[in-house]
Amino acid sequence: MKYDSLLNICGCIEYAGTSRSLLVFTDGACSNNGNEGARGGLGVFFGPGSRFNLSERVATSGVPTNQKAELEAVARALEAVRNTVIPHRPRTVINSESSYDYRAVCDMTHMRLIIATDSSYVVECLCKHMTDWSKNKQGALVSKQGQLVENSQAFLRLQNGVEELSMVGVQVANYHVGRVENKEADGRAKASIPGDLLRSPGRATPYQRPTRLSG
Repeated sequence: MKYDSLLNICGCIEYAGTSRSLLVFTDGACSNNGNEGARGGLGVFFGPGSRFNLSERVATSGVPTNQKAELEAVARALEAVRNTVIPHRPRTVINSESSYDYRAVCDMTHMRLIIATDSSYVVECLCKHMTDWSKNKQGALVSKQGQLVENSQAFLRLQNGVEELSMVGVQVANYHVGRVENKEADGRAKASIPGDLLRSPGRATPYQRPTRLSG
């Protein structure tokens, strides 16, 4: 089974005439990365003051790592859009239009969801490698060489999230951004982990007032 449908995740397929986009920043963090006592956290940033912003600890199987935290952040962003943003969008569109019909409202709810992350690992796996992976008999992802893909279940979860959003008119694209551009999600990821282990000079903390709206 090939994952050609995941071309959607890299923005290769677009809804004709759709100019509506939602930009969401994600980041994962991990103290004592990959070692005993490691603690993972994630941050999702929709915009200043957004009720959809997230700062959460990461519960993963095995020892937490940066990669697991980064993948969990993307998964939580997809879930937030599917479960909280999308249900409110038709009402928002209807309230903004003086006249409408059902078909027009459905068309207007189609949009692109742009997931921005500073993790080259996440973007390269989703946009370059995943279409070459297949499922083995145990339901795990393997490479062309038959090697088990690390964090296989996390990638399958992302695939399911993308497919669910596609069914409600949302096209997902992933983009790699720099750490400066991703500072709001970064701050929220670090804030979810107790202590000051992850804070460093010159990096934004979650307690700074956001300076720009993204999305």
